[in-house]
Amino acid sequence: MGGSRLRHGQPLARGARVLGTVCLGVLALACLGWIIRDLSEAHDVTDVWWLWTGLTYRAEGGVWVGSGLDFLLLMIYVVSAAVTLRSSSAAGILASTGVATIALRLPSVWTFDADQLSGIEDTLRTQTQVTTYGSLALGVALIVTAMLGRRPPEADNYGNQAEQAPLRPRPGPAVVAALLLGFAGLSLGAWQVYYLTDVSWEAYEEALVGDQGLVSLLDVPAAWTAWTLVLLCLAAAGAAVVRATFARPLGLVAAGFALVSSIFSVAAAGKQELMEHLADLPTDVRLSLLNELVLCVAALAVLFVLGYAPPRFGPTGNQPPYPPYAAGGSGPAAYGGYGGYGGQGSGYGGPPPPSGW
Repeated sequence: MGGSRLRHGQPLARGARVLGTVCLGVLALACLGWIIRDLSEAHDVTDVWWLWTGLTYRAEGGVWVGSGLDFLLLMIYVVSAAVTLRSSSAAGILASTGVATIALRLPSVWTFDADQLSGIEDTLRTQTQVTTYGSLALGVALIVTAMLGRRPPEADNYGNQAEQAPLRPRPGPAVVAALLLGFAGLSLGAWQVYYLTDVSWEAYEEALVGDQGLVSLLDVPAAWTAWTLVLLCLAAAGAAVVRATFARPLGLVAAGFALVSSIFSVAAAGKQELMEHLADLPTDVRLSLLNELVLCVAALAVLFVLGYAPPRFGPTGNQPPYPPYAAGGSGPAAYGGYGGYGGQGSGYGGPPPPSGW
């Protein structure tokens, strides 16, 4: 138990950070490549956008490869790669990204043979299969790197910790994030339960693990996508409640997923002019659209409180990130009066404690 806590308080080694960044770069290039391919096959560039929202448009080549999830994953990979090398939460970033990658690529393993995707040329089908299995392998590599790449923080010449250990979120932002992510997960889960009771299990199973409604080779069943988001939101909410060191990266991934998903849903509703006739729609459709709008706002709020609120203290949640004061003296003991000059009673006082909630 103590060893597990210790490892959670250890930063990711430099080599592990580099390896994780390389994996993220490869994953990002794969997503970007398929997005560019779809843009080149579209009658109009906007057709790809509407495809991402779930509306069906015909490609020049007869088939689409990517989906809105490729755009989502591309954003996650780019942001994660940009901060992994310098973030104290690098392990949480890699693990959260790896989990999202596996969850969103796994259905493609069994949906390549969907009836509506039949007739695809073998070369294209093989390339998308390589993307799927390669993404799964890299997702696993990210998680393993996050688990095994930790090591104790290095010390500088004065014996002080030279790099920052993974930080817990501050209490205020953690509470806000937990409430909003919990609401998002529970509301989305409730809607999936409603859809399940509204149709037969056979129909819902098709939307969960079947090929119903797939419009591209790398598309994911709608119910599978929804439950993936539900579990990510609830897991992130739980991590925020206990202020785990991985709460911020997991919460940001879940909130980004929720934001992109709700934007796509609202955009599709707008394209179909549902918003203009909201009063004429069935009650469940109106409530569903309103829920998407609320989720969009909630996701933006989570991104703000977790992305911009500075962490409070170190991995224990109650230790300041600066050296402790010497008993009976005014200068930090770890510095010995700033390099030993002036003795224990001289020098300047330590920095004021960080302001927070």
